[in-house]
Amino acid sequence: MNICRIPALGVRSGLMAILSLGVSCCALAGDLHGRVFIDVNGNGKLDEGEAGAPGVAMSDGLAVVKTDATGSYRLPGIPAPRFLLLTQPDGFEAPALFQRVVAGQDNYDFALVKSASDERKGLSCDHLTDTDTD
Repeated sequence: MNICRIPALGVRSGLMAILSLGVSCCALAGDLHGRVFIDVNGNGKLDEGEAGAPGVAMSDGLAVVKTDATGSYRLPGIPAPRFLLLTQPDGFEAPALFQRVVAGQDNYDFALVKSASDERKGLSCDHLTDTDTD
């Protein structure tokens, strides 16, 4: 797997330079998309009639977007995406807070299950770090 390195440029400006110059040193992944939904029956799959969850933050570690009114999200393609991360909203539990990105797959749905209590549990977060020091 080849990943571009443009030393003088940040990731976003480096990608823009690659696109605007027509340089093809790396392949951008396609958009990653899916739905965050309320999993009423608890089977972890999006079934007919299960509502989307609007306003949920989703990230690939670089970009952050919020789901629309139907629970749908779309993240722009980046070189070598590794995972998608869900920000768990109050009042819900998420069986999976992240999913590993798999080559050839671009659709990733995330289930939310109503919490047994509406009590806020405080802030909980995942720390994302790029350990590549080159």
